[in-house]
Amino acid sequence: MILKKRYKDINDTLQHIRLQIEESKPFARQFMPRCKNPNDLFFKLKPYLKYKHDPRGTELLQSLPTLIKKNYYGVSGSGDCDCFTIAAVACCLVQNWPGAKVWIKLAGRRKDYPVHIWSGVTYKGKEYPIDFTNRIPGIERPYPYVQKLAVKKLLT
Repeated sequence: MILKKRYKDINDTLQHIRLQIEESKPFARQFMPRCKNPNDLFFKLKPYLKYKHDPRGTELLQSLPTLIKKNYYGVSGSGDCDCFTIAAVACCLVQNWPGAKVWIKLAGRRKDYPVHIWSGVTYKGKEYPIDFTNRIPGIERPYPYVQKLAVKKLLT
């Protein structure tokens, strides 16, 4: 499903991201093979993704099946950081890594207005940032304000 709307605020956007993650999980179970760890998942999913800015004045949130199969832009895998976060979280949740904790980070120059979002997993005591706007896993660009949200809490 594609959610295309005017940006209201971060809470509204997070609510819609949650819905897109839930919708994405069944497709993620079929699409994403079993991965050894979050870095392995990054390298398996990254080749499918191409960064594309949202249309002007619009918040575009694509579920994983939409991102890959029926893309808004007509080019498979085209989306921005929130689309990639939806994809990453859905794929991580279906991996069933023992004890893994999936999270999302919101970042920006101002506390009340995030400009970037990415996901990650804490697994076996190590944090694995998964930001598909980067070329490799494990990279977190510096921002003045960063907020980490547990996906488990976001989905309840």
